[in-house]
Amino acid sequence: MSSIWDNRAWGTDICVFQDAAKFAPGVIDFGVARMNVSNGDPIKDSKFAQHIQAFYDACAVPMAYWVVNSSYYTNRQMTLTNMTQQSNGNHPILNCIQQSLHAGSGWKAVGVLWFDVEMPGAGDVWNAAYLEDLRNRMVTLQKTGEFPKIILGVYSRKSFIDTQPAVVTWLEQHPEIAIWTANYRTDTPALVANDLAQVRALRQPITGHAPIWFGDNAAKPKQYKRFWQYHGTGGGCKAITCPEISGNNIPSGLDLDIFEGTRKELFEMVGMTDRLGIVPPPPPPIIPPDIEGRLKWLEARASELTDASERINHLETQVKALETWRKS
Repeated sequence: MSSIWDNRAWGTDICVFQDAAKFAPGVIDFGVARMNVSNGDPIKDSKFAQHIQAFYDACAVPMAYWVVNSSYYTNRQMTLTNMTQQSNGNHPILNCIQQSLHAGSGWKAVGVLWFDVEMPGAGDVWNAAYLEDLRNRMVTLQKTGEFPKIILGVYSRKSFIDTQPAVVTWLEQHPEIAIWTANYRTDTPALVANDLAQVRALRQPITGHAPIWFGDNAAKPKQYKRFWQYHGTGGGCKAITCPEISGNNIPSGLDLDIFEGTRKELFEMVGMTDRLGIVPPPPPPIIPPDIEGRLKWLEARASELTDASERINHLETQVKALETWRKS
């Protein structure tokens, strides 16, 4: 049965509990990797870098998500003013994100950085301030090249966002924030697949299962289509696994995600080039040395030698070398 989600960009999201798979090119269109520990502290997810590399090697759009927990500040007796007055150099969360995204002298190829907003934390006012503080710093640093020019977004579910009036207001004020919503169908049968391509073919969203959006904004850029996590590993969902993604050598339950647009529209939205199917150019041809020019140089060099016999021996040695090269 056809669905409005047919031919839409498709992917998965993973964290430290999953080992990075060597996805076949084109099996996924995007992948999202967790940046920090699940409780929201500024401690790196130890597998973030290898997950991003695996997505990139699969010619997919790599993305990242940061778990938001505003209690990090209140547990340290900080006020909202203290948070906003931190210098960038002393900002533990910003620093952890920047360090995770760094790659040599540049930045990892990440298309979207999602703020995972699912924890009550210190309350909705704190959550909104946390988001605004990071957003302002990142946007400012993007202008100086100190932060990558990637899209910022929010991941959550509408049932939680509705309990966060300050966050709702913040989203209304920032139409440039991308949206990724979660809404699982718990009656989907379990699936043990041979590979991720089979998961994609058999577990697309079906008629009657739809996303529940939040953050609607008429001013949102037209190219900003939304993302939907339609199957997860909690909330009563039946397990979907394949051997390509495992944890501790055991197939791991999968989170499945889909994009409102096509693969082409996804790459256009994040400003990346789709490398799938692009054949790298052949190496430049090997240009043989200029033999005549080389001989003239040898003759000139030989004329500089004062001893005639040394000059002859020198030329004979070089000529033999050239003859050997010609025969090779």
